[in-house]
Amino acid sequence: MKYCINDVDYAKAEKKFEEEFNKEWEIVLSELDCQQSQLLLGNRLRPKIVFWGFVASKTSSELNTLSFKNVARTAVSIELFHKASLLIDDWLDNDTARHGEKTFHVELGVQYTVVFAIHIICLAIWRIKSIFIDNLQDEDLYQSCIQKISDLVYGMSFGALQELQLKRKELYNIDKIKTIAHFETAEIIEKSLQIGYALGDSKSENVSAILNIIGSQCGYLFQTLNDLEAFSNFEKNAEHKGFVNFDIDNNRKNIVVSMLWELASSKDKKLIQNSSGINICYIGRKYHLKSFVLNDMEVVYNNMINNIKSLEDYGICQKWVNAFSDFFSQIRDIAYDRL
Repeated sequence: MKYCINDVDYAKAEKKFEEEFNKEWEIVLSELDCQQSQLLLGNRLRPKIVFWGFVASKTSSELNTLSFKNVARTAVSIELFHKASLLIDDWLDNDTARHGEKTFHVELGVQYTVVFAIHIICLAIWRIKSIFIDNLQDEDLYQSCIQKISDLVYGMSFGALQELQLKRKELYNIDKIKTIAHFETAEIIEKSLQIGYALGDSKSENVSAILNIIGSQCGYLFQTLNDLEAFSNFEKNAEHKGFVNFDIDNNRKNIVVSMLWELASSKDKKLIQNSSGINICYIGRKYHLKSFVLNDMEVVYNNMINNIKSLEDYGICQKWVNAFSDFFSQIRDIAYDRL
């Protein structure tokens, strides 16, 4: 499915941002001396969200005059954080492929993967701090953004550790699984939106708070759709990860499994506790799990769109609201297409 923003002004601005991002990304890859496939692939969702946060405070008439160099440099650091988490996640989940290509640890080894992931996290922090120093003149705004980066990095590691320590019975605790998913997935989306907004020299606490809610909802939506993939389309999951990975077989979180637990009878809960992922999948069909999850995600999506629209009450222009809603609509459809 092809992604394309319908609003011409925002589409042109996003293209200019992407050009700047790609230049900066190539510079970083050159400095790292690494062209492994996992660093070249991906939907660049988080960098794009930094862009949308940045232009939130701008009118459409300003877009042609904006420089996207610094926001693109910031987005590169956000993408480095994300890539580091994926490299470690693929290793911990024993995934042999991502997007149909060899995972980093399969191609370059576990030791190199761990050290490289730590290195690019450190590189991202070093880069982003210098960008903030040069571009955030307001001391409170600077300190706020530094705090957001600290929260992001801490959340990634905290969530991963919590997942590794999960006991079997906790795999069905939906509140605990949602909390872990928030730290591992939603936190970086929240902070990407807020930091992009701050780089636009904007500091409305009301707007920032709503962006935080939107980011959290987005993270929950996409993590859930990702977790649904194995229970929805075996072939696409195997193509993406190298084999059908149900997560729960490795004692890893899966929001969809915890949602099934909430639906299941006492008898089926006992079956779930003693079943492999493939058998849980068959139990899920009994409860029309895919339809249930998609209906729930439609509610989350609609709430997210309503929150985006509410930003008009705080001075965000209607064209941005419409374009950003269009962005999420298309990204959601791409995620649905994988199911």
